[in-house]
Formats: sequence, C-alpha cells, structure tokens
Amino acid sequence: MEGVELMVRPDHKGGIVFKPIGLVAKKEVEEAIKYAHKLLRDKEFIEKLLEISIKGRDYLKPINPAKSGEVHFIIKALEKFYRTCP
Repeated sequence: MEGVELMVRPDHKGGIVFKPIGLVAKKEVEEAIKYAHKLLRDKEFIEKLLEISIKGRDYLKPINPAKSGEVHFIIKALEKFYRTCP
C-alpha cells in the first residue's frame, strides 16, 4: 500500500470515490482505497482535505472553471462526511 497515490473524485450520489494514479498492483490499490475510506471517518483528516480542496478550488476558479466545479462537489461531499463523523 505504501507509495500508492489515489485521486479523490465526486461520485454521482454526492459521495467520494478514490481512483489509483498510475499503474499499481490491484491488491495494493484495494488496500489503499480501503484505508482512504477509513480516513473519511477521521475529522482531523477531513478538515485537512477540506482545507486543501478549498484552496485548490479557489486557485482553479479563474483558470479552469469546469475543474473548479468538480472540486466544489468534492468539497460538498467532504462536508457531508464531516457532519456525520463521530
């Protein structure tokens, strides 16, 4: 699992999916995605991801509005996870 990079994408249900970046063994990707989903129950992790996502969205707004919109949906999904975190 170490060294596996995942991209965060919005799904069609207002949630989040993780996709691998590059060529990685299927088992390692599955472990990394499982761990990433576990982190979505950690408020501190979500706060950090929200902070980074908001900065990214604001940076992209003037240069790539479509990508900025995609990041906006990720932010909304993260906010939902944050509200439901124990």
